[in-house]
Amino acid sequence: MYVAEIHCHTNASDGRPTPRELVAKGRSIGLHAIAVTDHNTFAGSIMAAREARGLEGAPVIVYGNEVRTLWGDVLVLCPEPMPERPWKGMDPWELREAGDGYNCALIAAHPYHLGRHSVGGRAWDSSVFHTVEVWNPRGILLFNLPALYRARRMGIAGTSGSDAHVLGELGVAPVRLWDEPRRPVDVVEAVMRGRVRPTYGIPGPRAIIEAAVWGARKRLA
Repeated sequence: MYVAEIHCHTNASDGRPTPRELVAKGRSIGLHAIAVTDHNTFAGSIMAAREARGLEGAPVIVYGNEVRTLWGDVLVLCPEPMPERPWKGMDPWELREAGDGYNCALIAAHPYHLGRHSVGGRAWDSSVFHTVEVWNPRGILLFNLPALYRARRMGIAGTSGSDAHVLGELGVAPVRLWDEPRRPVDVVEAVMRGRVRPTYGIPGPRAIIEAAVWGARKRLA
């Protein structure tokens, strides 16, 4: 099977790594695809795609955005970037309509994680979301259990993502794909059709320390 990281951040929003560093790290750990999902912008994924272009062994870059909607955080994965607009505070129905125009997949991010702008029980509204992130290793792991339980009751696999903000977290909890991703659309369509399976990794001590130090530096700044 193939592995794809579909939830991670660069310094285009609140992540530490540059898009170039993210591409290089993904290549070195054997990721087949990366969806760069910076907060309220496609800029990080656009820069990462440029860095990966022509680089032998580089992962496929999926254009992504983690939009802070009126309900909470939503991952948007696209074959091509949507034109930038004021994403923050967007109505989820409007976001779905915009995403449909670009064949984008919408994922409810960390739906039950308290204090993280989560959409809660609205995550299961299939008229807005294509699927649900059932495993996010950042924060308190027990907050993943409601999504895991409900997804299994409904026969939905869901997705996972490291939510990496530092390089040590990248690829900790990728999704597995049956088919080799050769283009961004391959990953997006796999998510839409449920042809992915989550993994349940957690960051190691070094990654946890790296993330904690980065978080402290952001707060001080």
